[in-house]
Amino acid sequence: MPITEYREVRFDAAALRAALQVRLVEMNARQGGAPPPAGTVVAATVRCADPLQLTLEVASPEGAQRGQMVMEAVEVAAALIRACMQRGIRLPRRGAKSVRATQAGVALVVTIAHDETATAHRRAA
Repeated sequence: MPITEYREVRFDAAALRAALQVRLVEMNARQGGAPPPAGTVVAATVRCADPLQLTLEVASPEGAQRGQMVMEAVEVAAALIRACMQRGIRLPRRGAKSVRATQAGVALVVTIAHDETATAHRRAA
């Protein structure tokens, strides 16, 4: 009988904006393709809950102009995983990771299925 572990790391609006800001900077630093707009993430709203899509409002560096961009679930997950790493929040490597909208922001969800045979092998070793 397998045991499933479920863990949620919740990001409120401010923590989500900070994580998305770091991701936006990383995306701008990449080579090739059309870069996302440079600037500061001032808002993030849920465009679609399943699969998660966020609409980011980005202000220009001088704050005079604002633009929008859509961020897909995979990019949001990458931003939240990076934020966890920077804060020393340990995440299991083999856990399935996904993101979901919450009332206060977005959650990074980690699910691990613990197999009986793996546990038996560890005990025998």
